[in-house]
Amino acid sequence: MARPERLKSSLAGASPITPPAQAPQQAPEPQASAPAPAPQAQPAVADEVNVSASRARTSTATRKVTNKGRIGPYLTPEDANRVRAAWDKGWREENVGSFSDFLEQAIFKEVERLEKKYNNGEPWPGLEAGAIKSLSQMNVEARRRAAK
Repeated sequence: MARPERLKSSLAGASPITPPAQAPQQAPEPQASAPAPAPQAQPAVADEVNVSASRARTSTATRKVTNKGRIGPYLTPEDANRVRAAWDKGWREENVGSFSDFLEQAIFKEVERLEKKYNNGEPWPGLEAGAIKSLSQMNVEARRRAAK
């Protein structure tokens, strides 16, 4: 069986320094086709997730999140399974929202408690990613052992 003919690259002679020559753009020819179908109605999504009265945060499904700012704990598989079960078996019975909404609510409940206790209920100025030192630098493990 003969091999298919080798395709020619459109990048031949291209340079990363000089931009490629732009071919004149032509307007697309109108096509006689069936009219576009009407847009489907979006499913109803809860506007807000139940959170403390001091901060009504909207569900991640209804607000645009451009930078997720990943923060996540290291959990044992057993603890991770327990968190997922709490969302599936409990939180969804009382709320409408994603697993991310559940985690966000749980985190902000504790953040607001700490702000109330240590900062007169005012939000702290944010810390950029990388500003938190490692556990060994903070002597967290030594303090945990001493507290036992």
